[in-house]
Amino acid sequence: MARVAAGLSLAFVGVAVGLSRSHLARIERAQVPNVGARHLARIGATLGLDVRIRAYLGGDALRDAGHGRLGSRLRVRIHPGVRIRSERLLPVVADARAWDLWLDGWPADPEGEGLPVELETRVSDHQALIRRLNRKMRDGRVSSVLLVVADTPSNRHSVAAAGTQVGADFPVSARAALASLAAGERPAGSALIFI
Repeated sequence: MARVAAGLSLAFVGVAVGLSRSHLARIERAQVPNVGARHLARIGATLGLDVRIRAYLGGDALRDAGHGRLGSRLRVRIHPGVRIRSERLLPVVADARAWDLWLDGWPADPEGEGLPVELETRVSDHQALIRRLNRKMRDGRVSSVLLVVADTPSNRHSVAAAGTQVGADFPVSARAALASLAAGERPAGSALIFI
């Protein structure tokens, strides 16, 4: 669509990026199973498009094991009537991002809004973490999140370095959020909990 809108022929773009017209036509029709990033970037640059590539964590057993332990420590603090689901995908087509846990089916309010839970075993950059969470909240169309962080001196130091911004990002105290979860109620807003 961008090529046609720019009034460029397959032959012209092919010459500009170093591909034959027929190969470029197959790329446009999604008939080439493995198009290299270099070719995509060249095609994009020729057409005035930014080509962005995202990387998503795969099933790294070491990372998943740490998340599993952190999730287990949280589960024992949640009312047994609350439904806990793992790896809930964001409602965005072709997006591999997921919430680590999803809580819903609140005994006190069965029809209440679900609560996404993000598990972090290591916080090295609080600002980057908040940007990532804000994007996930926007794309996942949720109003609040429960951030559960492994209780280590390093993580406490990283979060403390963010200062008063933590209170703005997570207005519900850890104590209040844990009390709500234990009672089978959805916390009133975003909360950060060290466990």
